[in-house]
Amino acid sequence: MTAKLTLDKAGRVVLPKPLGDRLQLAPGDTLHLETEGECITLRPVRQNVALKKPVKPMIPPEQALLFVEEVRVRLPLVSISPEEYFATIQDISSRGFTGGRVYDTLLLACAAKCKAQTVYTWNLKHYQSLAPALASRIQTP
Repeated sequence: MTAKLTLDKAGRVVLPKPLGDRLQLAPGDTLHLETEGECITLRPVRQNVALKKPVKPMIPPEQALLFVEEVRVRLPLVSISPEEYFATIQDISSRGFTGGRVYDTLLLACAAKCKAQTVYTWNLKHYQSLAPALASRIQTP
């Protein structure tokens, strides 16, 4: 992504919202700044996680279906009722979250409903901010 940013009077810049969403940045996150000549690089600082997520190629739908079928056999499927769904959406929208965070919060609502012992994610701080009640059970793989 490229964007033209403007410094304010205090020397600050605002990151474009789509970039913050894509990188799953939340208020209070720490960024590492590097400069080389005229180049400025910002990288999110992730606790207990490498700065770059492992890049994996997208899998074809047929392979995804095989994976889902295997998981379905090994683990119980958890769903939430329309009322729970609506309450979760209402909660997340009142907190100002949008985009992928809405979906993540629905996943966390399922984890809470089934009393999951552990929730695994590469986005530890992000998930913990979405579901503070589950924070102690959210871990990186």
